[in-house]
Amino acid sequence: MSTLGDVYNMLGEYDESQAILEEALAAWTESGSAEDTEYVIILTNLGKTLEDRGEFDRAQVHLEKALEVARRLLPGSQTLLDTLNNLGVLASYQGDQVRAAELLQESLRERKAAGLDRTQAGATASLNLATLMQHLDNDAKADSLYRAALALYRELIPAGNAGLVMPLAGYGGYLIHVERWEDAREVLEEALAICLSAHGERHPEVAYTRHNLGAALHGAGRLEEAREQYRESCDQWREFLGRHPYLAASLSRQGRLARETGDPVSAERFHREAWDIRREFYGDTGEDTIDSRLEVVTALREQNRVGDAEGILREMAALTDDDGLPFRSILTAQLDFYQEQGNEERADEVRRRVASLPDGT
Repeated sequence: MSTLGDVYNMLGEYDESQAILEEALAAWTESGSAEDTEYVIILTNLGKTLEDRGEFDRAQVHLEKALEVARRLLPGSQTLLDTLNNLGVLASYQGDQVRAAELLQESLRERKAAGLDRTQAGATASLNLATLMQHLDNDAKADSLYRAALALYRELIPAGNAGLVMPLAGYGGYLIHVERWEDAREVLEEALAICLSAHGERHPEVAYTRHNLGAALHGAGRLEEAREQYRESCDQWREFLGRHPYLAASLSRQGRLARETGDPVSAERFHREAWDIRREFYGDTGEDTIDSRLEVVTALREQNRVGDAEGILREMAALTDDDGLPFRSILTAQLDFYQEQGNEERADEVRRRVASLPDGT
């Protein structure tokens, strides 16, 4: 059953995958069986499915248990290596980059020690560490890891095989990050062609690849092509995941493109929906939530709806982080607003708040 659940996950059928894996876990628990490899695989696959659905806390519970059992019963095994990798990726999604780096580097070290680094799983581990290095702004290390991982995938997998989509999409995302727009477009167009051949039009990998291809086209100034990719990506995320951070990301891209092409009304609509979704997942003080709300403010300002924009900024100025400190990004936006309005009295108040913040916040 765990294998069938994993197959449904790969097909993007997350509801079916979760139901099958939860049934498998319940059956295993009721049987009173001793902890074994099958138990770890069920926990790991269920954790992966929950992660793909954005249920990070529940995913962590299952993956942490899988790691604890695998370390104890399966040292040096492929199962342990996969569990380290999966939990490392989840830690990165949760913002714990230090732990993510520790887990992913441990996975790579163990693979090399076992002679398993020149495998597809080893390539995936390198790809995940490359993604983490990108998030840590270590671009030189990220670029080296991405290229090495993609080269290994090409060595191990036939041209045009669906297994190449993930490394191509990852490297394409990195190229967008460093604003190598045309290089990104070429890589992502290859990824999309493989996706469409392997899965047809309606598949989560197609949605993800279209989102990134839209960003590459956007950066390259091919705006109408970018708009179409964003629109298709949003439609598919609604179908597969509903109100999910992946949909919010595509909506944010659409909003920025709408603003750049002189349509702040549509931009506001896109950014408000992204804000609502991110608030559901991350709360009012989540970094992505704040970014989306500030995008709404920008769209309102471009419509000359000054009072509405100021009202949101004043609400946001009361938000504080875990240490009780105001968010610098919010205060900066508020300062820009008052300076643009010529309201020096308000601007001075904000400057004093900014000056009172500790360095590095």
